[in-house]
Amino acid sequence: MLPLLRREAEVGRMPPLAFARNVDRSRLNRGLRQPYGTTRVLAPATGTLGPPVVAPIAATNAARGEIGLPPLTDVVEAD
Repeated sequence: MLPLLRREAEVGRMPPLAFARNVDRSRLNRGLRQPYGTTRVLAPATGTLGPPVVAPIAATNAARGEIGLPPLTDVVEAD
């Protein structure tokens, strides 16, 4: 399904941000890291929404650039 959605984003029939959010939420639901960093997560220590957790930031920004999204600046890099 994701390759089809990616193609739709690449040809302009789906906004790139919608594609990225779909991918990130799907991965978060499976306990995986976000490749695009579109979804903020609850910080257990404070009970507030924190920046997206991504790893590494260079790969995240490269993936974002491939689909036309700007680089992230407010993130937390996971190990």
